[in-house]
Amino acid sequence: MIETFKSICSRKIASICTFAIALVGKWCILIYNFKIGNDKSLQLLAAKNIVNGNGLTINTVHASDISREIYVPLYAFPGGYSYLIAPFYALVRNLDLTSLGLDLVTAFFFLFFLRKLLIRIRFPIWLVNFSILFWGLNIPVYITRNGPTDFLSLTFCIVAIYLTITSIQKNDRAWKFGIYIGITLFILEQLRYLNIPASLIIPVFLFWNGIKLKNRNTLKIGLISLTIVFAGMILFHDGFVWVFKMLASHQNLSGNFSHNIISTRSWYPENLLHCYPFMADAFVNVDLILTQISMHTSMNYGTGANLITLLCLPLQITGAIAICYFILRTQFISREAQKIFILLGGGISISTLVILLYLSLKKDGHIPPPIDSYWTYIADGRYFAFISLYTYCTIILCANFLFKGNFLKLCKMIFLGLLCLGIIHGIWYVSKISFVNKLKQSSSLKDARLFIQSLIKNSNKHVVVTSAASAYSAYSIFEGGSGLFEFEEINNQEIKTSSPAILLAIIDKKELVYFENFIKQENTRLAKVIDDNYFYINEPETNNQK
Repeated sequence: MIETFKSICSRKIASICTFAIALVGKWCILIYNFKIGNDKSLQLLAAKNIVNGNGLTINTVHASDISREIYVPLYAFPGGYSYLIAPFYALVRNLDLTSLGLDLVTAFFFLFFLRKLLIRIRFPIWLVNFSILFWGLNIPVYITRNGPTDFLSLTFCIVAIYLTITSIQKNDRAWKFGIYIGITLFILEQLRYLNIPASLIIPVFLFWNGIKLKNRNTLKIGLISLTIVFAGMILFHDGFVWVFKMLASHQNLSGNFSHNIISTRSWYPENLLHCYPFMADAFVNVDLILTQISMHTSMNYGTGANLITLLCLPLQITGAIAICYFILRTQFISREAQKIFILLGGGISISTLVILLYLSLKKDGHIPPPIDSYWTYIADGRYFAFISLYTYCTIILCANFLFKGNFLKLCKMIFLGLLCLGIIHGIWYVSKISFVNKLKQSSSLKDARLFIQSLIKNSNKHVVVTSAASAYSAYSIFEGGSGLFEFEEINNQEIKTSSPAILLAIIDKKELVYFENFIKQENTRLAKVIDDNYFYINEPETNNQK
């Protein structure tokens, strides 16, 4: 019975159908969850400025003159996403369509290369099809939050590992594979500073294996790809220098201007208790489960997250130690596809974890007023996209070697049960958002953007928008207005303008107490309230400046 089922699921028609269902499902999930948040808005704005000839910059104003726009370099992110978006934006002149289009293209390549990688590391075809269906219909946190580079980074990691394994197994065409791998890693390192270790580990692995195994072809591929990676760092050195300066000065690294804060202590070990449960997230949708539990029971999201984190933490530590031991035992050398995957994926995962641990230990998780919230690197599930996928694949690969007999059968049953539950839930979720919600999701971000559009269209004065959420300021610039990104300036100094302009300040309810000076000004009035966001308009008198 089981063998018949595996045989049916291994047929070519089954492979085509599962890939098509997974791709359509992933597209529906991406369209429904598409939004332009803080990080994405800044990088899209930089793409717009690249096309307009202003380079990788953000155009902003200050409270001293809200009608005078200046351009400042965008160092908080590497330029990879902005440069990828720029040529497509130049063609369609629509940032929303361009960004969504890139997400949809990424989904295709993610599933395509994931399938090729799973086959390369010798997953049986029926399990490849099930895995593609699972990851296509999965709704991870990096999709629901729709960050600009999380999904892209995951996809380029998969492509790079697949190309590396293929190059070692074929053992020819060094220049071709070296350039392909080098370009893939060049783009990867430019998407996010956290990707730098991943972009170095693969060329180092190739170079090291070429020397130890005395394989000139592998050595050439390593040298070529490493040269391209270093060339990328040199070419765009400004951003990388900025990162090291920020680390040296003990400042928080974040794309949001308001998150750049000074740490008050040397170490924050309490942050490590919030480590994201990536091992659970590899097989179940942790974020979704916690959301549903908090909605239908008395347990809040934070309590549930802490419980799952504490349960997973010992397993995650044990798994990390085991991977480190395996890397040391093999001396980071192998020609076998499965071992290469475990070594490369393990190197990328461990280096990512080390960086997240270090940043979380050194940076205060509490963001002071007016934002007044908690955030730390190790707790943000977006950074664990590749680690979760790697955990999924590695557990499956290792189970056959570690377990035997009835215990192995039990593990397989539990695994298949979780897999089926994930697929069933994914089908239900996609059906609901497609036929009930019509792939449209209401949100305060969208409602605020509509209000900003209306204000800019109907006002006879230049509109400037400011908020703790940088996305609102970026929305204003998208629509022809301006943005004031240094939000706290409106409370600390007099707002001035050299030409007719109005300032729209979007203030969260919990932030109101910190902006009483601004709210109590005679020329400030409340214009609208959307959920917990208060929209205040300030109309300063024009002060003609020479």
